[in-house]
Amino acid sequence: MPLNIVIKKNLEKDINEIFKQYLIDENLHYLDDDLCFFQYMNFIERSIHPKPRKVLEASTFYVPEKLKKSYEILKTKITEGLDINIYLSNRIFDTNYVDDLFNFEDLVHFHLGSELEIYEKNQKSVIKRSKELAIALVKDDCIIFLAIKNHEDEDIWNNSGYLDTLSEEFPNQIAYRELKELSGDRLTDEEIENARKLGINYTYQSSSNKCYSTIPVLLGTKAKGFKKSLKSSISRVRAKHSNQKIRLIYTLNHHVEDIKNEIVEKQNPGIYEIKLLKILKRDQFLFQIKLIFNGNSETEIILKDDSMSISFRGNSR
Repeated sequence: MPLNIVIKKNLEKDINEIFKQYLIDENLHYLDDDLCFFQYMNFIERSIHPKPRKVLEASTFYVPEKLKKSYEILKTKITEGLDINIYLSNRIFDTNYVDDLFNFEDLVHFHLGSELEIYEKNQKSVIKRSKELAIALVKDDCIIFLAIKNHEDEDIWNNSGYLDTLSEEFPNQIAYRELKELSGDRLTDEEIENARKLGINYTYQSSSNKCYSTIPVLLGTKAKGFKKSLKSSISRVRAKHSNQKIRLIYTLNHHVEDIKNEIVEKQNPGIYEIKLLKILKRDQFLFQIKLIFNGNSETEIILKDDSMSISFRGNSR
C-alpha cells in the first residue's frame, strides 16, 4: 500500500518574499511583489562591494584644481576598501532604473562633491551631487578612471572614446569583451545611443583595431515588436537577470527532489510543506529551508554542497 505523503511548495513565492525583505531592509522602493528578485539584483549589480582596490588612471585623465581635494578623498577610500557607493548616482536606489552606460559598457560615474547630503527618497546619506562626474571602470582589484565630464556634456553617456582608451591602455581589463578574429563597426556616438535605446547588443571596432562586444544585456534582435517589449524599464531589468533566477530555481528544485526522496525513504506519511527561509550565500547557493510536517512540527535544513540530513522531531513512526 503506497504511503500517503503530500508535499507542498511554492518556491517562486518564497523567493520573492525573501527578496522583498531585502528591499525593505535596504529601504528601497519596489514596484511589484512578483518582481522583487529582479529589482534587488538590479540594485546589487550596480552597487560596489567595499574592498581595497588599486586606483589606475588613463593617460588623458585630468582633474581640475577645484576637484582635486574631493578626488583624493575618493581615492583614499578606494584604496582603504571603504564604502564608496555614496559617490554613485542616486538612481542606484531606484531598483527599476536601467543604467545603459553600466549595462552596456560596465562603466559607472562618481560624483565629486565634498560634503554629505540626505537623499530624500530613502533618507540615505550620499555625497553632494556635483555637475562634474568621474567616469570609471570598476574591477574586483582596481578602479580605472577614464575621464571627468560635466553632467551636461553631450558625449558623457554615449562616448566611444571610453572603450578606445581602455583598449589602448588597459586591454587586459576588458579582454573578456574582445572578439578575436572578428571586425566590428566604428559606430558614432549617436548610433551607440540608438542601439542602447532599443536594448540591442552591438560590436564596436576600437581605435586600436580590436573588436569588442557590449556587456550582454539582452539577446539583440530587430524583430518586430522588440521595441514594444522593452517599453518599460522593469521589463529590461527582468530580462537581464532572468538567467540568474532560472539557475536559482533549478538548484532549489534539485534540493527539493532530494528532500522528497529522503521523506519517502523514511516512510513517514503526512502532509509536508517545503518553505525556503533564507538564501544565506547567493553566490554559493547556500539555502536554509524549513520543512513543516502536518502543519506544526518544523525541521530547518541548511543545504550546502548537495549534502543534507533530515530528522523528524516527535513525529517518526
